[in-house]
Amino acid sequence: MLKKDKVELPVSSYDTAWVAMVPSQNSFKQPLFPECLNWIMENQQPDGSWALDPAHPLLIKDSISSTLACLLALHKWNVADQLVHKVPTIYPLDIYPRLHMIDNLIKLGIDRHFTEVDYALKHPYASLERTESRRYIENYNVDNISLLKTSYRYFNIDNRDLLTLSFQDFNKCQAIHREELDYLESRWVKEYNLDKLKFARQKIAYAHFSIAAVLSHPDLSDARISWAQNTVLTTVVDDFFDFAGSMEELLNLIELIQRWDEHSTIGFKSKDVEILFYAIYGTTNDLADKASKQQGRCVKKHLIDIWITLLDTMLKEAEWAKNKLVPTMYEYITNGYVSFALGPVILISLYLMGSKLPEQAVETQEYNNLFMHVSIIGRLLNDCVTVAREGAQGKLNSVSLAIVHGRGAVTEKEAQEEVTRLIESHRRELLRMVQQTKRGS
Repeated sequence: MLKKDKVELPVSSYDTAWVAMVPSQNSFKQPLFPECLNWIMENQQPDGSWALDPAHPLLIKDSISSTLACLLALHKWNVADQLVHKVPTIYPLDIYPRLHMIDNLIKLGIDRHFTEVDYALKHPYASLERTESRRYIENYNVDNISLLKTSYRYFNIDNRDLLTLSFQDFNKCQAIHREELDYLESRWVKEYNLDKLKFARQKIAYAHFSIAAVLSHPDLSDARISWAQNTVLTTVVDDFFDFAGSMEELLNLIELIQRWDEHSTIGFKSKDVEILFYAIYGTTNDLADKASKQQGRCVKKHLIDIWITLLDTMLKEAEWAKNKLVPTMYEYITNGYVSFALGPVILISLYLMGSKLPEQAVETQEYNNLFMHVSIIGRLLNDCVTVAREGAQGKLNSVSLAIVHGRGAVTEKEAQEEVTRLIESHRRELLRMVQQTKRGS
């Protein structure tokens, strides 16, 4: 642990020796910094070296270079036994151990406990946080020696304390994540009979891991559960619209969602529709209650609208497939970025992140554009890897559309390259918007 506000570094015998060899401007026979020479004479190790840690197996080269430098300094001035007060010469690395500390805290997954890392946390890189933390904990070196030009050990930083805290924190987070997954698998799925949908892909563990790996803070449990639930629901609904449901069932489900609390006046065309509706209805109502508490306002209408918009786009794609219609690339992307189904997954979870999301912000063009670019990138990346499977199902995507509209002049490789260029274009625009937002905030 960092025990003081100022980081303390040991004296570098290597650097001290070279400074000690600088001659005085008044006499080349006298050192300019005699205190450095005196430090060398007072700090020889019992084994005759000037090593930071003579027993450390990784510091043999450092031991040799530091010892040779000190011997050169003593030889230059032909001295050996003078006794003077020590004045350490410290290498200007005060900033390095601070950054090193921040790096360690982040890699160990315990950065939220320290205010010192606040700035660093505002510039995160995309990574699987908890996976990296575990790997770093397993390989963490508590020896606290840094190898730069020579070796340094920080006297007031105890890495054993950090390792102990990181173990405790990692286990705490893992316990919370296990409780969440247990709730999803053992209670939520069974409560809404999702396990009785024979056509449905069971992706609960995958859905939960995909968010827990990058959004691991124990206080964000509601956001993780929302993400996982809506990932599962949108996947099941997508399968239903793709191949499991009839057109009559699809229209029935959409009407039920539109009526919401008045759904009892409509009725269900099948058991599958009933299961899907009540899963969306009950889960969304529950998340709306949680979100309202965090936001201090009712957001249920927005959550319902997100689902209605999604189902409308899924219906359009089902109609294209049924009627063997070929949309233009513009029509496909305009509809497809919504049908990619990040709306319920991302936008609902944003209400549960612990910070206020004002209604004015949700209604801005910037909010909509950020979502659009993220969704287009996701949709097109998915198209590149699913073109064969979706083609077998009779579905068109951006890659196959590029081939179709090329009228035989575009190969699949060329179509993939065209879609890749589109992805990069939207990725650059997304990055521009994010950087612009940072500068303006």
